Amino acid sequence: PDKQEVARRLALNALAKVYGKSVVYSGPIYDSMRVDGAKAVIGFERLQSPLAAKGGRPLVGFKVAGADRIFHQAEARIDGDKVVVFSPDVPHPVAVRYAWGSDPENNLINEAGLPASPFRTDNW
Repeated sequence: PDKQEVARRLALNALAKVYGKSVVYSGPIYDSMRVDGAKAVIGFERLQSPLAAKGGRPLVGFKVAGADRIFHQAEARIDGDKVVVFSPDVPHPVAVRYAWGSDPENNLINEAGLPASPFRTDNW
């Protein structure tokens, strides 16, 4: 329903890709995951602008699974240019999903207001 936002994002992409302007044109895109104890650390590419949470709220939309392949709601926090994901229900994380579903709640953006793309780290 918000056609102006769609148009703004397309215009930013055209300015950067076609006209060579130096503008932030993309939200964060999943690049890597590493496990650090009971936490999964998610790295991103296209970080032309620092990570943020829309509305300054805590991050939402993350789920984490262990070797049993059962996903649990997870807490997540921004740590520099990474997102740290964890859940007390998953002591040894194996996979993370963000904004995964038919109508997921999510709020990870960059400071330019462009949303992170949905992703999954597993291939199950």
